[in-house]
Amino acid sequence: MLTFRLYIVLLVLVFLSLILADNRFGFLAGIVVTFTLLFLILDIRKDIDDVKRLEAQIASLQTGD
Repeated sequence: MLTFRLYIVLLVLVFLSLILADNRFGFLAGIVVTFTLLFLILDIRKDIDDVKRLEAQIASLQTGD
């Protein structure tokens, strides 16, 4: 999953550099960048929730509940 996330970030950076080199930031480019960043934010939030759930399970095992 980390590899996929890094791949998406790399593609976004390449896309942004091409847009900036061309000096045009069109509607389609805005949509692509916005939805890619939204996907990354939601994916990271899901991973954080998974880590919190795992920490809670580990804590319950350590206390013997």
